[in-house]
Amino acid sequence: MYSDGDQSDAQRFEILTHHLGARLDRMEGIPHFDTFSRRELKDTVEALGMRGVKVFETTWSLGCLYCDKSHECEDPRSDYNLESGREEIREILERARNHDDTDDIQHEAVLLLEKLESIGYHSASQLFFICEK
Repeated sequence: MYSDGDQSDAQRFEILTHHLGARLDRMEGIPHFDTFSRRELKDTVEALGMRGVKVFETTWSLGCLYCDKSHECEDPRSDYNLESGREEIREILERARNHDDTDDIQHEAVLLLEKLESIGYHSASQLFFICEK
């Protein structure tokens, strides 16, 4: 997943949700970065010195690429996508309630839940790299 580029409001919504979960992970001592830009991802792969780097970009999540219900992923306001967004935000909210000093995360999660219905939820664009060592 990357954070820049031509992404819809529903895709940016998923990025915000991801960042909120990453913040909570870091509070729990779990290394988890916010999403990087496309350039940052490409620079990271280039710095590894790999050969034959091929870059693929998709607006579909990995699960949707091979799912027989992928048509349900197209509409950001489909029941499937909205429930996916609700579930991710609820998990963050539940985890945050188990920690002190997470009022700000809990508040942001509630705001995201309130906005979800109007914005929708869709997988952010992703880059895939295939390369040789």
